[in-house]
Amino acid sequence: MEVALKCKIGSGFSGDILANNVLYLQSIKNYRVRQENILMSRVNKKIIDYYKVLGIDETSSSDDVRKAYLKMAKKYHPDRNVGNELALVKFTLINEAYNILGNLENRIKYKMERQEREHIHEQAVLKMKMKKKNERNNNKD
Repeated sequence: MEVALKCKIGSGFSGDILANNVLYLQSIKNYRVRQENILMSRVNKKIIDYYKVLGIDETSSSDDVRKAYLKMAKKYHPDRNVGNELALVKFTLINEAYNILGNLENRIKYKMERQEREHIHEQAVLKMKMKKKNERNNNKD
């Protein structure tokens, strides 16, 4: 994208330098908008709470996870709930939760992802508050 700007002779700036500065400022603005959009998309992305799916606490042992999984899997198994689509969806979620929480490595990764998501959410909330505060201050002036 080229920007052609005409300057008065003797103004001290050439048209090319001015055009490059304008392009540079536009690219910085576009970069900041993209970064904010990426941040908001990460905040709005929902993460499934597998602890709630299995009905257990975060401090539950692997035996508790297994017991809860077996209980829920038996209740929502597709063979027991023939033709019930909701039971099939719940059964799939229960299996997914057990695959994450039943394996120690996956459970640690899941906890770290949740903590990161909470941190990103807190940052976004603070940024939104600051933006609203700045808008109110600008409106007062």
